[in-house]
Amino acid sequence: MDLSNLWIGDTVKIVSNGTTGKFEGAEKPNVAKVKVGTKYVMVEAKDLEVVEADMEDVFAQAQKLETLSPVEEEFDLIASVEFNRTLDLHLDKWNYQKAWQYQEANELEFQKNQCKKFLKEAIALKVERVVIIHGIGGGVLKSQIEWLLEKYEEVQRFASINGGGAMEVWLTYD
Repeated sequence: MDLSNLWIGDTVKIVSNGTTGKFEGAEKPNVAKVKVGTKYVMVEAKDLEVVEADMEDVFAQAQKLETLSPVEEEFDLIASVEFNRTLDLHLDKWNYQKAWQYQEANELEFQKNQCKKFLKEAIALKVERVVIIHGIGGGVLKSQIEWLLEKYEEVQRFASINGGGAMEVWLTYD
């Protein structure tokens, strides 16, 4: 499986043991971080399948979890405090031509990827509120960001600010 085709929050199946969980990102090339219940496991990409819906019995999932080894995560308070809680997606802020060497059609993809990286880092640092500046235009980027935000279970809510040119996002954690 190509991990770049997955979105954080996608439901995936670990083929070798039949367990399903949520894709949390790629930790190394061809190694995915998957949240199964309350545990995180590292899984090789070739051992994953995307599933449409997570309809398995919760009790059966809990039994399968016992065979997985959890990944311990440390919270970095200094990194959380120093984290810039505002992301500006205007291309001129990114030196776009050097950072992304593809056709103009990929500008939106570049911006979405920057947003995903930003959200992943904010979530890892347990940041509670961020601002994403998308600008005022035709609304395409804004709608893509809204769609992306809906995929994250940590996103409690979001709202347009600054005359519709930015989005304020509130995150919550268990």
